[in-house]
Formats: sequence, C-alpha cells, structure tokens
Amino acid sequence: MAQQRTPSGQRAGIGSHAASAPFVRALRAVLWHLYDPVTLRQSSLIPLLGIGQLEDPPARLRSLLIEAMESFKPARDVPPQASAWRAYRILYERFVEQFSQREVATHLAVGTRQLRRQEAHAVRALADWLWNHYDVASRVPDAASSPPRETGEETPSREQELEWLRTSYPDEAVAIDELLRATLYTVDPLLQALKARLDYAVPPGLPQVAAQLTSLRHALANVLTAAIQYAAHGQLRIEAEVRGSQVCIQIWATGPAHGTLSKDDRENLDLAQRIAEFSRGSLEVRAHGPGEAPFCALLRLPAAAQVKVLVVDDNLDTLRLVERHLAGTRYAFTGLADPQQVVAVAEDLAPEIILLDVMLPGVDGWQLLGRLREHPRLGAVPVLVYTILAQEQLALALGAAAFVRKPVSRSALLQALDQLMDRKRIASDSAPRCR
Repeated sequence: MAQQRTPSGQRAGIGSHAASAPFVRALRAVLWHLYDPVTLRQSSLIPLLGIGQLEDPPARLRSLLIEAMESFKPARDVPPQASAWRAYRILYERFVEQFSQREVATHLAVGTRQLRRQEAHAVRALADWLWNHYDVASRVPDAASSPPRETGEETPSREQELEWLRTSYPDEAVAIDELLRATLYTVDPLLQALKARLDYAVPPGLPQVAAQLTSLRHALANVLTAAIQYAAHGQLRIEAEVRGSQVCIQIWATGPAHGTLSKDDRENLDLAQRIAEFSRGSLEVRAHGPGEAPFCALLRLPAAAQVKVLVVDDNLDTLRLVERHLAGTRYAFTGLADPQQVVAVAEDLAPEIILLDVMLPGVDGWQLLGRLREHPRLGAVPVLVYTILAQEQLALALGAAAFVRKPVSRSALLQALDQLMDRKRIASDSAPRCR
C-alpha cells in the first residue's frame, strides 16, 4: 500500500487518498467540540470510523482523534524547534489543550493569520490520515467517484469565521472608556465625512467589563458605523452606565431625515449581535424608517468583578490546565493539591466557588463534600464537582451545586461557572430585604 507522509515528516503507512470535503468539515466541527459529548454523539464521524457499536461512542471518538494526532508527533531525536513539530503542536494545543489561536500563535512565534492557514492544513492532513487509516471510503459508496479535493485552501464559511472568532480570543478585563475611545478613533473619518456631531456622555469610574477585546471592538465598530450612517448631518450620542452586574452602553443616532440602514449595515448589526454573545453580552438594535423614531442600540456586558475559585485536585497537570482555562476571565484561580488543607485554605480564601475533584489521595472526596456542606462558614459556597466518574446524580444528592465530568473544555467549564454565578445573583436579587 502506498505510504503518505504526515506534516511531521513521519511515514504513516497509509494510502494517499484525500478525504472528502464533507468529512473534513465534520472533523473540524468535532475538534471544535472535542469535550462536548452531545456534539460528539451526533457526529457523522462515529459511523464513518466504525465505532458506532462500541461502548460510549463519544468517549471513543475523542480518544481515537487524540490517538490520531499522536501519529503526527515526530521522533524524540527531532529538535523541538524543528518545523516537523508544528502540525502536532497545533493540533494538540488547539484541540486537546483548548488554547486559543492567539495563544498558540504566540507559542509558535507566528502571526494569527499564518496560524489559521497552518491549522487548516493540519486539520486536513489529520482528515486524510483518518480517511485512509480507517478506510472511510469503503463506508461512503460514492466516495470513489467523487471529484478529488482541490489542494488550495477552502474558503471558510461565515459560521466558521464566527467560530474562529469565538475560540481565538480569551476574555480580558476591558475599561469601557478605553474601548469606546479606541473604536471611535477607528470610525472618526466616517463621522467627519458625514458631518455627524458626537455627544459623548460616558462617566468616569465605570467598572471594567469581561470581554473578548478584539472581537468586541469589531462588533462595536459595526454598530457605530451603522449609527453614523443613520446620523448623517445629525447627532450621535453615546452613554454608559452600570445596571446591576452589567455595564450598559447606549448609542443614539438622529439625523435631519432619520436616515435608513443599508442591507450591509443590517448584516453587520446581525454579526455584531452574534459577536456580543461571545463576551456573554447582548446587543439590541432599534432602527426605523425616515421620519420615525431614531436609531438606538443597547450593548450589555458583564462587569469584570473577580470571582475567587478554589480548585482542588491532586493532579498538578490538571491544576495547570484549569489555571489556563481561567486565565484572563473574571475567575481568579487558586489551586490546591493537598486535600487535607481544603477546609483551612477555604476559610482563609473565602472563595465564591469551589471546584472539587472527588478522587483524592488519603481523603474520601464524597465525605469532603459533606464536610464543606456542613461547615458553618463554607456551607453556602457552591461546590462544582469535577471528576472522571459518571456520578452526577450522587454528587447533586450529596450537596454539590453542579457537576462536570473530566475531561472538560474551557468553554464548558466557564459555562458551568457562569451558571453558578447567575444562580447566586438571582437568589440574591430575590432575597427579602429590610425596609
């Protein structure tokens, strides 16, 4: 059988047929959601790779893909800085360790656009390896007669571009005034060309927000561009204020004839709404026809108050991974590898959430959960059980506030933490208050 070289320079011992475009797209979707069992269970890769009859197909698919990535790993005598390591590192760091594209680009000392191209090549090479190694063509009747895939880069779809934005930039603490002024500087030539007056009413001292700075700037630029078009020869007003746990930015635009929005403006506003969700925010836009109410956009973003999280796990690698997951978010990480010190450290730290692995040396994790629940000062602190055990019902019955099963992606972990904080906020808002 013909052999094919992987990007690492190794011989994979497989045929040289290229995977079909639908197979590459299915693989890419799975890699983006490698730790989401629901997405994995629905993937067409399960029957195509012949694992549908195995126990726990989602877990088997994840293991199979990670094992396939290992085939790209160069021999030990290859220097770490050699280009042969690049495909393996990109695949492993992006999809197994869940680093953003910007973080991987920094690790490899390349630009993000260059990394995007290299990531696309690595994913296609992985698809070809799987296609040949598991003889996928035999399970796709028309695969042999389908035209060969072009070797050039595939044009990413809008959804792929949005997914790239969502996964490429970590949350950062952003000052509202700095964000607005930087974006206004970008759109100022349009503001001047259309002779729109700017009324800037953003007070000092607003809390920072937790947001994907790069993508949020694009969203805000889209909103301001549409507003300026609407406010030609009129007025653009920007306000900001704190409402509960959110910072709200309101943009008003009025013109002599109450301008209208073009098709491109509306499409850009739709994209801005999608991008705002990446930062756990929301965007509402009201724009009417000539002679009616003015343009109004309301952007809500979560304030970046730091939430202390105590992470208890005897595995130092897991602690480092969770620390990377929480880096740049509103969650302040404190790791603890010694389960004997949990209560003492928690009393001193006063965390708002405890992330607990129940498989601990020398301590029964379930009993430790019970001790935390009964502790007079720690009993109200929600405990998120984080373990490889499939014991969600038991964890919740023993007092855990939530449960996630290892391994878990960064997005899934942050979603679980966000849900806990939302529940605490709702409970606080609904609690009776003295009059």
